[in-house]
Amino acid sequence: ELAGLWAQGAEHARVAALFAAASGDQRTIGEALTVLARLELLAGRPIEARETFGRAIPISFRADDDRGSAKGLIVAVISDNAEEAHRLLDLAEALLHRLGGDVELEVRMRTSRAEVYTRRLDNTRAIAELALVQELQSQARGVDDPTLVRTWDALGVAQQQAERYGEALTSFDTGLRLALATLGPKHPETLNLLGNLGYCLIK
Repeated sequence: ELAGLWAQGAEHARVAALFAAASGDQRTIGEALTVLARLELLAGRPIEARETFGRAIPISFRADDDRGSAKGLIVAVISDNAEEAHRLLDLAEALLHRLGGDVELEVRMRTSRAEVYTRRLDNTRAIAELALVQELQSQARGVDDPTLVRTWDALGVAQQQAERYGEALTSFDTGLRLALATLGPKHPETLNLLGNLGYCLIK
């Protein structure tokens, strides 16, 4: 329903989310607040988005809404509030143990956690998370899936920051080959990988 309203305009979806947040069902409230946080973020109101997100997480967790809580963590990372996202890493770890078979959501969760670690320059943990993401994506979608391009790039960045240049070159090269084959030579992600590979060679 929210997706349909979004096509009519962001304000329609925002009103629907607010209405759902006023319901008595904890799972619905948590999901609605998460949607509202995303809308506020898209509307250029990051402070309001963080406050709404902060309300959504504990509600979703109490309602055992793993999916809603996972989306909340992703909102925190997207909003560039690394400090706030860091506080939720323990929660994210608990959620991952309860997801059980939801590969797509686990990939999103671990990618978000890796981004938080990368911003904190905790490269060892970032590399471990991204290596697992790469493995999960390869098993679920195949090694030639274009969604792996960003994973290889992020893995290479973390390895480079850790001064593991040989591994970083391998990751950038693998990602670049995949990007050229699936996205084309002029795609922004292809060009970004090419730049990162060149910078790593210089280092």
